[in-house]
Amino acid sequence: MPSLHIHTSQRLTHWLFVSVFVSLTPASPQSLEDILSNLATDGEESVVSEEELEILEAMVHRPVNLNKASKSDLRRIPLLTPADIDLILRVKAERTSFSNVEAASEIPGLSLAAAQLLPIIAALENRAAASITLRNRWASSQGDFRILNRALLTSELASGGIVIERDPLEPTFADYVSAHGRYATPGGTEIIMGDHRIESGYGLLFGRIARPMKGGWQVTAPGRIGSGLQSYRSAAEQWGLRGVAVRSKQILGRWTASLSSSPVDAVMDEGRVVSVQRSGLHNSAATIARKHNVREEIIVLNWETPFAEKGQLGATAATSDWRGVDGIHQIGDHYFSQYGQAALKNGSLFWEGAARDGGRPAWIAGLSQSTKVVRWLTLIRAYPSGWRGPRSRPFSEWSGDRLNETGIYQAVTAKLGRFRIASYGDVYQRSAGQPPAHSPVKGSETALLANYRFSAGNQLQLRWKREEKSDESQITFADETVQRGYSRAAFRLQADRKLNENLSFRIRLDHVEATDGGDRSDGQSLSLSGNWDRRKTRLSLHWITFNTTDYASRIYVWNLNLPGEMRSRAYSGEGHSIGIRYSVRSNTGASVAFRLRGLWHKIGNAWSAPAWEGGFQMDIAL
Repeated sequence: MPSLHIHTSQRLTHWLFVSVFVSLTPASPQSLEDILSNLATDGEESVVSEEELEILEAMVHRPVNLNKASKSDLRRIPLLTPADIDLILRVKAERTSFSNVEAASEIPGLSLAAAQLLPIIAALENRAAASITLRNRWASSQGDFRILNRALLTSELASGGIVIERDPLEPTFADYVSAHGRYATPGGTEIIMGDHRIESGYGLLFGRIARPMKGGWQVTAPGRIGSGLQSYRSAAEQWGLRGVAVRSKQILGRWTASLSSSPVDAVMDEGRVVSVQRSGLHNSAATIARKHNVREEIIVLNWETPFAEKGQLGATAATSDWRGVDGIHQIGDHYFSQYGQAALKNGSLFWEGAARDGGRPAWIAGLSQSTKVVRWLTLIRAYPSGWRGPRSRPFSEWSGDRLNETGIYQAVTAKLGRFRIASYGDVYQRSAGQPPAHSPVKGSETALLANYRFSAGNQLQLRWKREEKSDESQITFADETVQRGYSRAAFRLQADRKLNENLSFRIRLDHVEATDGGDRSDGQSLSLSGNWDRRKTRLSLHWITFNTTDYASRIYVWNLNLPGEMRSRAYSGEGHSIGIRYSVRSNTGASVAFRLRGLWHKIGNAWSAPAWEGGFQMDIAL
């Protein structure tokens, strides 16, 4: 999810957010956004991707039948790790069925994410036969505005949807239109017409693996194979595929085939594609000029089959071409990857290796172990300079259209009664510049998280995190001198207190020390937040005071978000900020919510005029 960065010298842009959400199913009385924000203790890290957030939102309205869910069904739930899935299936087999969802969420050894998510996205009865959701969103910024309209129909065998979006500075009212229709036969074959995505392996060719949330509690989560073929309904316009796809289970395994022709924004050089932009954001003359100037044509064939006990093998082959709007045709690349997961006692070994024409292969491999008390992970990755997959997003520190990275990552989590601890370390390297004058760009990162739970809603949390990166000229490892590098150490102490069923609050202290190009800076903040619940209403307040000597020592805080939002904020300079969010919900599930935030900066001896941003959202349930 995008972060909103606020510089001392910048005037805070005013955002107006209006979203209308209509559903034919009852709304959940619990907040998905609160759970996700609690899982991420660092505003720099996103808990889930935009697509995963939409999947979870749909599951809140149409919960997964936990007693009938297969391993494939559970793999579709974001944030559930392989260890979580194996635990749920094993305990369900031992008990024949779950008597209630709470019994599943209290299984010893479950991750924190699984324990908190299951009560709101799982049920023990069949889901509603069908649901229809409509969403309309308006956002204004500096005299321009964004528009999002979305409709989604979902049933057991069929689904369909459409997304219409306009970005800021777009010359047209609806610059992007996405639509899909999905049908599943009683035999299990899926057919999707329109926009879709394929998640295979560990992201070297297709897919976004569940990368560890380096600031949160999901630090041992990436050992999970992609969830296969899914309809694509996100407004992140160019990451999916557009065409027709089929997924079918046969004697030799499950097969997926896709034929697509997707618009992309490409940088051209003498009629050839040099690079592409997949953000879909056209906010400058340059990005508007190359909007959808090329079509990427891709053929994909994927195969997966069970391997030994609880293991899996898979392979993906793909070929791509580029076709410009002027008719110029460019032969693209041919790709192949092989991946798998082999079960070990209390864990698994997982890997993926991928190759493309004329380039060195890329690979990722790891070993995970899980018990009721401890989870541990080691992961090694090697992406050669210039590596590029059709829709690749593997575990990485540096990401972009072309990957270039080698690294090793280790993480461990442990739970002892009411005490939970997590720690990780990551060391990585890439090359900068053009060959043969490559220069090393290296970095390292480590963190420690500790949490003690006194009772429900009452806990104390400590977090420490340090990272070092060279400034594209100097190595930064523990036994080497940092010359012109970047380093950042952040310390956080947080306490949560629930006074009664209606009132709870949080107090947090942050301290940051940073070095950027030899210049040292530091920052600190104190923030208070609270929630007051009364019958069907909730009032949330947030206040923060901050003082940083440079943007490098900025303070990250999760914003007061409305349903469907996952925005964080970075504070720098000296100032105060006050936020308020209010929501009211009816017995039928309809709700109205708004949020408002003001920011004051101190410039010299004077305070700036307040900069305001706000949002409004209405949910209607029938």
